[in-house]
Amino acid sequence: MKRFNKKLKIIIVLIVIIFIAFDENQSKVEANDCATFDSSSNVLFIPCVTLGSYRLWVKLQSDTLGLLLTDYGFESNGTTDSNCSTFDPTENLLHVPCVKFQKKVYWVDLNLTSNDPILLEVKDYGETSVPSTKDEQIKFVVGDNQTIQEVIDECPINREDIENDRSGSNTCIVQVPSNHKKEFYSLVRNSQGDFVDHRNVNVIFQDNPQGKFKYDLFEDCNDTSGWKAGTGSTISINEGKCHLTATEDQQVVFARFVFDQPIDLHQYQGVMIDLEYVKGQVLPQIQFIDSSGKSEHRYDALHLPKGQRTIDRVFFGLPLHGNINYSNIKEIRIRGLRASSYSGSLNLDFDNIYFVSTFYCNVASIRFDDDHIAQYLYINHLEKRGWKSAFVVYTNAINGPNKISLNQLQELYEKGHNIINHGEAHADPRKCDYEATYEDFWNGRNWLYEHGFSKYLNMYAHPFVASNMYLRELLLETHTMSIDPQLFGFPIVKVGLTNPDFNIPEDAQKRIKSHFGGIYQFVFHRIENEDNFEKALEFIEENFSYIITPQEILEHLPNDIYPLTNVSNN
Repeated sequence: MKRFNKKLKIIIVLIVIIFIAFDENQSKVEANDCATFDSSSNVLFIPCVTLGSYRLWVKLQSDTLGLLLTDYGFESNGTTDSNCSTFDPTENLLHVPCVKFQKKVYWVDLNLTSNDPILLEVKDYGETSVPSTKDEQIKFVVGDNQTIQEVIDECPINREDIENDRSGSNTCIVQVPSNHKKEFYSLVRNSQGDFVDHRNVNVIFQDNPQGKFKYDLFEDCNDTSGWKAGTGSTISINEGKCHLTATEDQQVVFARFVFDQPIDLHQYQGVMIDLEYVKGQVLPQIQFIDSSGKSEHRYDALHLPKGQRTIDRVFFGLPLHGNINYSNIKEIRIRGLRASSYSGSLNLDFDNIYFVSTFYCNVASIRFDDDHIAQYLYINHLEKRGWKSAFVVYTNAINGPNKISLNQLQELYEKGHNIINHGEAHADPRKCDYEATYEDFWNGRNWLYEHGFSKYLNMYAHPFVASNMYLRELLLETHTMSIDPQLFGFPIVKVGLTNPDFNIPEDAQKRIKSHFGGIYQFVFHRIENEDNFEKALEFIEENFSYIITPQEILEHLPNDIYPLTNVSNN
């Protein structure tokens, strides 16, 4: 009887110690998984321990003395009784029925050897027949006083799954409550900035579980209230759009919007705006100014035939460059710079300005242009990481010298890579009339359809990053989305990588490391240096939490903003 009372006292002390130290703002875990042992950090994570009427999760750090309790929390949801560990106070024994380690699953018995600090040692263990499946998941909920990153760092790494499937297995779910701040997080960098691999983690925002991108309308140009025309400029409403004009003696036409209180744009990954202007007359820009007076601007448009009027929906990724404080923006300007050799009046229409939320982490999309054979030969560098990409092809080059063959293209297609129309002959739209534009688009599209590549016909990539008014109408008529950001607002930041060095441009590196998140589209053409190509992929792997394809991006677009995404591929 005295021995039983001693053991009962030990478990009571254990519960009391945990309750005294417990913080209500700590993350809670929903345990539906086996315990896991991370051999790199020597941490045993047990998602469910039954202590009397309570259920806890615990982390035990292995050291020379045994297994030391280093972290714990209350389980917010029940788990299967067969996987929940139990403590026997009469034997001072913690029985863990299911521990994943490498490719096997074990049971383990641990003796409690000290209660100050709480220390356990392995008494016995053995292999179990419990299957190890990727459907088993551990769920954490972010607390009020926690950052998303702090909770991600708590997740155990399922090293077996990562080593065999570099794309991750989502064995740990982090749920972000609806009222929690939307903030940057990383699955490849911890809160100290050290490289880790938490791509077995799936972050779910409870107010947007489907992950649809969010578009907050800032300006729809019903009137000009809030806008002030710049020196020499006037602003008015013309056919439902904000119309800017300036006389021939001005070098720039612009309007400015000054906020009553500075706004925080750091929660967004981009801004989208409709622009209408004549190519060769003005160069449209967007400009942000912070409270200190620092500013930065960006110009981004497709190449167009000179003198042709265009209506573009342009996506500008944030930050534009990364030199100002986007958490404290006091002013936005829409500007049109006079094009060289143009001497007439300046005119620029704008409408529908949206602040855009895509991903709150860095996401990469990899794109190969123009059918080069090395893109196929080196695809193993992506496949060993579990990555899919997009191959942008102009069809009359297929089977050509140093080009991808039809059989190779079919192999890539069957493996899940996107095969996207780039025209039949890579014709420059700036030099094409209606008939030539029509033939290049449709001949490329029909060739892909006739050869079995029908899955991704709802996308198109512009040759020479160029367009014309005929091509724009063709894409609208066929419900085809441009995967360049300057025509229909495809929400990516485009990063061209130049053969043979494939160095990441400094401006892109600065933006990537600015902790905004968003999607970066990396574009490769010729690949003549395999080692440098691999180094570029290593940079992507170490700085981007997810790798997705253009088709996956389409699935996140809201149909009310992008009606082109609700289309048939035929």
